[in-house]
Amino acid sequence: QHSAMGGLIDISSSVNGNRGYILGGAVGSAPGPGTNKIESIIINTLGNASEFGDLTTSDHRSGFGSSNSTKSIVAGGGNPSNINVISCMINNSLGSAHDFGDLTASTRRGSAVSNDTRCVFGGGLTPSKANTIQYITIASTGNATDFGDLTQARQFCAGVSSSTRGVVSGGNSSPTSPTDVMDYITISSTGNATDFGDMTTIFDDSGFMGVSNSLRGVWSGICAPSNGTRSTIMEYITISTTGDTLDFGDLTVATNFGMASSDGHGGLS
Repeated sequence: QHSAMGGLIDISSSVNGNRGYILGGAVGSAPGPGTNKIESIIINTLGNASEFGDLTTSDHRSGFGSSNSTKSIVAGGGNPSNINVISCMINNSLGSAHDFGDLTASTRRGSAVSNDTRCVFGGGLTPSKANTIQYITIASTGNATDFGDLTQARQFCAGVSSSTRGVVSGGNSSPTSPTDVMDYITISSTGNATDFGDMTTIFDDSGFMGVSNSLRGVWSGICAPSNGTRSTIMEYITISTTGDTLDFGDLTVATNFGMASSDGHGGLS
């Protein structure tokens, strides 16, 4: 209570840069109906997911998820027919997604990458397993270039990254068996992947999601290989140190075939 009081200060949220989102997917008994549910986690704090909002459609199952520091994008998918819809939500602002635009083609089960300005969707459903790693320079348009090889040929993998390292986990290896293997690459230099460790729980051959900030990667969307039962389990790694996954917490609903994004943006630039 004196002169010059009454100014304003900004207090930075400890959550900014650390929140991950699990977007849509499939629930119930396999193959199960699609869901439009959005769940969120705090990547640097172990714990269960919480409800965040809803997507514009439940048809984004097996679509593409990507983000920058302020916005998350979900595109494509199929439930059961492939769609070209792109939906958008504002990170760190509880609420539902809204329509963003359309892809040039209806597709699902591809991959997405982004920096803080541009998001790129690539690939899609194909019957061939491969060990190929390809890369692009996000800021400039052009075709992909060979980067190296994974330690084993597989499909339906899920990835996380920091600003220096990318980690690929799980997937369906030859002939049809799910694998618990994790590989990593150093993003700044081309070359083959190196063994990182193993998943504590074997994720089924498809349908799981990876989300990360610059320090930690979290995977969810486990589906038991033995009977196809979906699980709420989430597991995590510290990206800078190799080793096996550890328990993170649980989703609010057993889900797989969803997408993932984060405001931490994986440290990419």
